[in-house]
Amino acid sequence: MANMNSRINRPAMGISTLISSQNKRTYWEFLNTFEAGNLQAIELGVNENFSEVAEINGSHPINEAESGVGYYSDIIAPIAQSLDGFTRQNYIVLAGEYQGSEWVTSAGYFYGHFRKPMFGIPPSNKMAFLRFGEFHKMEDGKITETYVYLGLAELIIALGRWPLASSSGYEGLVPGPATHDGILIESSEPDISRASADLVEGMLKRLATEDAQWKPYWSNNMVWYGPGGLGTYSGPDVGQPELNYDASDVPATVRGWDYSRSRFSLAKSTAQEPSSDPVSDPRYPPASVLSPPFGAVLDELYARQDVLARALLGGFERALGLPDRTLLSMFDGDGAVGDFGTIRLLLYPGSGADAAGDRRSAGIAPHTDFECFTLMHQDAPGLQLMPRAANGRHGAWVDAPVRA
Repeated sequence: MANMNSRINRPAMGISTLISSQNKRTYWEFLNTFEAGNLQAIELGVNENFSEVAEINGSHPINEAESGVGYYSDIIAPIAQSLDGFTRQNYIVLAGEYQGSEWVTSAGYFYGHFRKPMFGIPPSNKMAFLRFGEFHKMEDGKITETYVYLGLAELIIALGRWPLASSSGYEGLVPGPATHDGILIESSEPDISRASADLVEGMLKRLATEDAQWKPYWSNNMVWYGPGGLGTYSGPDVGQPELNYDASDVPATVRGWDYSRSRFSLAKSTAQEPSSDPVSDPRYPPASVLSPPFGAVLDELYARQDVLARALLGGFERALGLPDRTLLSMFDGDGAVGDFGTIRLLLYPGSGADAAGDRRSAGIAPHTDFECFTLMHQDAPGLQLMPRAANGRHGAWVDAPVRA
């Protein structure tokens, strides 16, 4: 029998009680003080709803904040003062009993125009989104213990200042619950609450099993929103390494060039404007591959593709009900026109070798594209895609059609 971790024998998770419902309404009224972005109203709400001796804890570098008012003075105020147009958007608001204590919780984003440093992070002078999750213990209608988790790592990654290795998952803004019902202010049905708690706890108790007993609890379409540095994944195979450019089992030789990356990404890293002479500019492929007149044509093509990509992103924002530039702001280059993250133009020329049985003749190792859109055209066999199967898991490799 597979080994179980210590969760398996712990008491059952609590459910929403009558007191939970009362606390949730009190908490919701407090959250409404954020609506106008008025710091005085928020501070007054903290004074009214937090015990003077409440223990306040936040993500590093906050750690232990001042008792009581520290939720405002050490957490909310520094964030609000860094973001012009400071806004709080809650995606989830819940309450319930846990091992004899009553708790309320919420999750969502703080956002605004990042104008001033925040906890030592330099401003971008662009829109910024800071994910949060907070948990408050309530006693006699007052908050007595608080834990606030902030996605500061995600913010650093979005600014391009992440000092560690990049994660294999998606890093960026994540939406609220797909069912749009994460904010539950009304009283909960005990039977439904009990079933939900048992489902979640049943899965958690089996997370460490060697034979993955947790998998039947997850939908094939589930999405796991990991913290910054780990990233977001879809499907029950969360956490499995993504296919990358340097896959150890495919010693591929990359013979092609990535026009979009070399033309725009290198421009950012060297703080230079693209040269008017593609022959002497290292951001272009050599003249033997890309003649100067053809470089001008590609510049225009890429600029038009970028306009198309941004129009599509704007359409997705409206379709998802997101604020303007929620997605677009993530693809703005640091001063470069047409950041390579929107649409890329790729060329992988044939190797001239017999690919049958020789994996080393591959143009590039299996990988996951990181930009928003990829347009590919192949005039010879070789490109393969791995679509998602009907059950939500990875399917088999299929040949992409060849177009003359």
